[in-house]
Amino acid sequence: MIANVIFLDVDGVLNHAKTFQTTERTRYPLDMDCVARIKRIIEETDCKVVLSSSWRSDPEACRVIDEKVVKLFDTTPRL
Repeated sequence: MIANVIFLDVDGVLNHAKTFQTTERTRYPLDMDCVARIKRIIEETDCKVVLSSSWRSDPEACRVIDEKVVKLFDTTPRL
């Protein structure tokens, strides 16, 4: 059986230029409206999420995604 999968990028998907101007400065800025939208897509499609962002190389960033967005299924490999 083939599962639905989203290959998730972060910059430009879960944050954007205004995120950096309007939110508290953190190492891992997320726009909560963008997060809500992706959560809705994930819930409605019952998909697995593979992190393809450069954030995948940082274990702390992956933890933030796991806690604030969705439990990650996997990350894309570094080539």
